[in-house]
Amino acid sequence: LPLKIRQSLPAGVQPDTASLDALVSQGRISAFDTEDGAVTLTIPGLAVGQTFQGRFRVIPTLGGTLHAGASTIESPSRPGSPRSRRMRSSWIMW
Repeated sequence: LPLKIRQSLPAGVQPDTASLDALVSQGRISAFDTEDGAVTLTIPGLAVGQTFQGRFRVIPTLGGTLHAGASTIESPSRPGSPRSRRMRSSWIMW
């Protein structure tokens, strides 16, 4: 099943779209969408037991310890299905 991962970003960072474009070119993700405070990745269907790993860069616009809201994972083929939530994360920029 395809997945959508919404990665929350703290105030003070912007996603580097070149690194997201590279994930699309490599076939690791099929699409991405950016908005203030988040990046949503569309992951192609994975085989049973297969995991997803991907990295993208962010560009800091502030320094210090920054905090983001919870990120979510959901299956777009099952609207309204329960979501898996991840704890909030801290980002340290220098």
